[in-house]
Amino acid sequence: MVSGKDAYFVAPPRMIIDDLVNFATMAPGNRYVVCWCSELPGKKFGPLFEAMTDKGLKEVPKQSVQVWDVTNDHLMKVRQEAGAPAPPPAGLTWSSQPGTAYFIGGGTTAAGQPNTDFALYRFSASDATVRRIVNLDSSWQGDFSDVLCSPTQPWVVLYSVSMEPPVPGQPRETRAKFRTYDVQGKLLKQTEIKVKGSFAFSNNWSKDGKYVLGKSYRRQEGQDRANVKLAVFSPTDGTLNETGEDIQPYTVEPDPTTLELVARPLDPVVDKIKVRLESLWLHSKTESEQPWCMVAAEYDDTAFLLPNASTVAYVAKGRLYSVELAKADLKLFEAARDAAARTAALSRAKQVALAVMLYLTDHDDNFPDPSGFPGSIQQYLGGNESLLDGFVYTFAGGNANSIASPATTELGYITVSGGRCVAYSDGHAKYVPDP
Repeated sequence: MVSGKDAYFVAPPRMIIDDLVNFATMAPGNRYVVCWCSELPGKKFGPLFEAMTDKGLKEVPKQSVQVWDVTNDHLMKVRQEAGAPAPPPAGLTWSSQPGTAYFIGGGTTAAGQPNTDFALYRFSASDATVRRIVNLDSSWQGDFSDVLCSPTQPWVVLYSVSMEPPVPGQPRETRAKFRTYDVQGKLLKQTEIKVKGSFAFSNNWSKDGKYVLGKSYRRQEGQDRANVKLAVFSPTDGTLNETGEDIQPYTVEPDPTTLELVARPLDPVVDKIKVRLESLWLHSKTESEQPWCMVAAEYDDTAFLLPNASTVAYVAKGRLYSVELAKADLKLFEAARDAAARTAALSRAKQVALAVMLYLTDHDDNFPDPSGFPGSIQQYLGGNESLLDGFVYTFAGGNANSIASPATTELGYITVSGGRCVAYSDGHAKYVPDP
């Protein structure tokens, strides 16, 4: 395919993970692909449904989290400290540190008892480890808790919010707790705030990454609807302010690549039954004569375009695959393509000229008549009639002895980019550029 000034070539797919991939995500920076997997017995069954028998699975699949380091092409299984949970598929908050995420694990047990493993954990994709960095007591749990990581600052903010019991005739109060840690787990600031009304924060930050942005909801007496304002929390001084002004949020820089991955449906017929599949394609976001290229005929709705558009990773039938993309300058590619086409055409012109020479020996040095060409020389082509594709026979016919200069007398030609590959009556051929 062609995109902008570059041409791209797709290599055959390569399997990275042969366990059943239940969920996959890509860390910011496009260097690590993290997969939550079921390790099937013997790894010979492929997808889960293929491992089923009439009595169900012979063995319960083991669960694992695996990290593929794209840059170093290295696959790692996540290692956990004693008592540390595996990183959850949902709930990971990626930080400003490359390949590092944080999550809260533990809490209460199924019996409702406090879990001693309730803590803030750091997940490092670079070495595939989970480490406990801050122990939390059960009082930290509210109606909702979350981890907020600044996209630019080395801060991890724990946020927990609880609704106070309602008091008749009074606005309901909300109690929120904030704790700001550095990336090693050192407590920098602790704040507890109680407000009338409610507010909500998620991992949204100001453009400089120094303030957490949320929404406050306050309803005055007699109002049907709450007043909604922007809530701004400062992790360093622990203040919460409300404003009606817009604060520019942090946004991720747009991807500079001119490529994108697009799903397109396929409807193949298998055993007379139409089966609908999703195929994966590479598409140029800029106008191009060849804007599409198929990457996979079937995939499972999960695909990533990796660093510098060098690799595509995707999940198909429960396995993780990668496809390498080779990029070449379009002008150089076109020059190489034209040179290859010219070489092939020159070879075909030469073989047609030699076939004519063989014809001469069987026909008293008489050249084929234009009215009988190319059928008259087909028997001399060794059964490869494709040698005649694009060949234009220009010779009028006659005897070889009447030609004064066989080396310059044209028999015919094949048109190529920038010129012609010409066959001559002495049996040689050469490339003649356009004037």
